[in-house]
Amino acid sequence: MRSSITQASAPATLSATGVFTDVQNLVVAEGFIPYEMIDPFWSDGAYKTRWMAIPNDGSHNTAAEQIQWSENGDWGFPIGSILVKHFDYPIDDNDPSVTRKIETRFSVKSTDGNFYFLTYKWRPDESDADLVDMTVGDTVTIPVSTVGGGTRNVEWLYPSNTQCISCHNPALGGTLGSRTRSLNKDFDYAEKGGTVGNQLVTLSTLGILNRDYNGYGYSRVFDP
Repeated sequence: MRSSITQASAPATLSATGVFTDVQNLVVAEGFIPYEMIDPFWSDGAYKTRWMAIPNDGSHNTAAEQIQWSENGDWGFPIGSILVKHFDYPIDDNDPSVTRKIETRFSVKSTDGNFYFLTYKWRPDESDADLVDMTVGDTVTIPVSTVGGGTRNVEWLYPSNTQCISCHNPALGGTLGSRTRSLNKDFDYAEKGGTVGNQLVTLSTLGILNRDYNGYGYSRVFDP
């Protein structure tokens, strides 16, 4: 695991990261667990999909392979943890289900204990996404069809690494949404071969979270 990363050393495309086995359909590689928050945060109307991967040797049974739980504070992610957030933008006010892939963003816990961030900008044909300049970021204009038959434009900002850090403050653990209160809800794990179950119980059952939630009246969702 790197202590830092540069533009030249980072994967230039989303497909080159290896996180997705099928980039266009957003099929994640083994080890990436989907999750969602009770309050997903507002992002200019975009829809978000999230995954996390915690390093392990086949089982999560040491501190280096587990998230350190906190009831009310920040979770402590081990070095090598990867959090992925993908943005789809609704491009038709007449039908909010019509979307366009806009951005996929990575938060990676490095060996110095801090997170670094990679932002990928999707191509217009949605075949892949390209790494945004980590120093200056980027923007894109998204045309959206309106109810009256016209078009309105939405300006989307792809943040630089500095802009990411300004929100994901290292003093606060480097993450925003991964908290006990934010993930204490059910999730449908059908795509991972499971059923609907509580996210905290799932992470506990898999050993990813160093907190035993079994016996708290929640349902177990799928086996490791």
